Amino acid sequence: MRFWKLSSFLVLVLVGVFVMTSNVYSDETSEAILKLLIKKGIISQGEVNQIKSEIRRARPSVSRNLEQRLSKLEQKQKDTPQWLSNFKIKGDLRLRNEYIANDQGQDNNRQRLRFRLGATTKLNEQVKLGFGFATGSTDTPTSTNQTLENEFDSKNIWLDYAYAKYQPYEWLEFTGGKFKSPFFHTDMLWDSDIRFDGFAGKLTHKLGENGNYPTSLYLTNGYFPIDDANTSEGDDVYLVATQIGSETKFADGYAKLKTGLTYYNFRNVGGALISTFNEERGTNTLNTGGTAFAYDYRVLSPTMKVSFEDLFGIVDVPWGFLYEYAHNFDDAKEDNAWRTGFWLGKSKVKKKKDWKFLWQYSRLEADAFLDVFPDGDFNGAGTDAKGWEIIFDYGLTDNIILSLDYYNTESLSSDISDQQIVQADVIFKF
Repeated sequence: MRFWKLSSFLVLVLVGVFVMTSNVYSDETSEAILKLLIKKGIISQGEVNQIKSEIRRARPSVSRNLEQRLSKLEQKQKDTPQWLSNFKIKGDLRLRNEYIANDQGQDNNRQRLRFRLGATTKLNEQVKLGFGFATGSTDTPTSTNQTLENEFDSKNIWLDYAYAKYQPYEWLEFTGGKFKSPFFHTDMLWDSDIRFDGFAGKLTHKLGENGNYPTSLYLTNGYFPIDDANTSEGDDVYLVATQIGSETKFADGYAKLKTGLTYYNFRNVGGALISTFNEERGTNTLNTGGTAFAYDYRVLSPTMKVSFEDLFGIVDVPWGFLYEYAHNFDDAKEDNAWRTGFWLGKSKVKKKKDWKFLWQYSRLEADAFLDVFPDGDFNGAGTDAKGWEIIFDYGLTDNIILSLDYYNTESLSSDISDQQIVQADVIFKF
């Protein structure tokens, strides 16, 4: 008797399942199974009708519960602030072994790390905010490296950038705060770690979007405070800069050309006291007393980069070349700088087995540019140097990159400042 009761119970459960899942199995299949059970005498037609009736009464409440839950989820999504739903985090960790050797007797091997963490969000369709933090042994603007030393002491974290960007139209944007360079250039004049303080505006205009040579023209202007009340007259040192340029695609994107012509007008640098410049490198010309900068820096700098999708249609390897020049229009004698280079492989290495090889040669005369800002690894930073650099990047896996960087440089004004640097990095991006 117990076995019969248990069997009947299981059959009723099965019938319920068949009826409830009629949206999965066809109605014909469900009905055929039920008829077979009735024919076998396992269940009666009345019991089947009773189960169907109970399930039909339960279904509306189930549907209502689902609808209520979906409605709550939709309302929760609506109540979530837009800036929170648009919040994005990114960062990277770089582990480095660096070897430095120069003619001044330095023969040093050291280990360093760089950690950066940043976030962006949109307050609405027109306003974007961004901020980030980075390591650094000091607050120097040209390096976020932290040397591993001093008995395992805790490492510094600095505010790397914090900005607001307002874009009322697709062709117009304004940025204020501390942010990446708004100009197109290499790191010959501006180290890649530098974040500009101040304000910038950019206009863009597109031409021939549906033609063979779609082109985007742009105009960027900016005001950037550098030092407060630095001169003997109490004048502030600041930079006003303007860049015009273009980006053009050729042959359905097979080739790309990007250009920029920039005028950097550093105001009130001539006569400014070097003692108040935390990052002055000692390579610019000083006054007779050696206490202040001798010249202003009004620099015109054209930059060009050309890239191709493959090597003359023979080898499926992207490549390109670059050129940058700078001339200071003040009265300085050593007033020119230039760089040329080429690369093979991906413009940016991101995925597994991506690779890039870059070679470039640079020459920076002493007063071609304010020596606070050029590449911090090029002959000990500053100007008054020449030399070449080789970089090889390889994607070990997605978002993990091996990078090898070699500098071979020398001073233009002295034979005792030759320097070689080898940097071996593993970079983890997220």
